[in-house]
Amino acid sequence: MSDKTTLSMRYVQATDLTLLSEYWYDYLALQSQKQPAISLMPDAQQHWVQHIQTLLTDNKSTGFVAEREGECLGAIFGQIVPNSPGLFPVYIGHIDTLVIDMHSPYKRRNIVTALLDALKAEWIATGITLMQIRVPVYAPVEQSFWRGLGASHTQDTFWITL
Repeated sequence: MSDKTTLSMRYVQATDLTLLSEYWYDYLALQSQKQPAISLMPDAQQHWVQHIQTLLTDNKSTGFVAEREGECLGAIFGQIVPNSPGLFPVYIGHIDTLVIDMHSPYKRRNIVTALLDALKAEWIATGITLMQIRVPVYAPVEQSFWRGLGASHTQDTFWITL
């Protein structure tokens, strides 16, 4: 397969969720090895699918799939959510989940960029001017990617086991 074949975007469908849940699980399984606060349930994929199904029925949420030659390579899910009280803009875009096939022979950056562009275009069309994404602390490549797009680091999240 050539990397030059056309990458296409479409809205996520319920039939995509089983495969996408595998991509999500692969990623979180790796992250759980680095971060003790991430502990996957035995039925984690089922919970994730239910969460995404809920998002897909919400008019403030959207999801896109990246495909090449009919093969699903990844997806992005975003929500329009209220910003912190007292801050402008009142509503922001929040990337809920970004998953890709980590075993794909295609360039991952191109897939992520295409997914992000599709989501950004949808948000811009609805007046959203600011977006937020959570990036794991032990993911320097991901952090560099987002900084390269102009993202700024504004806060850290801390976890305490009780």
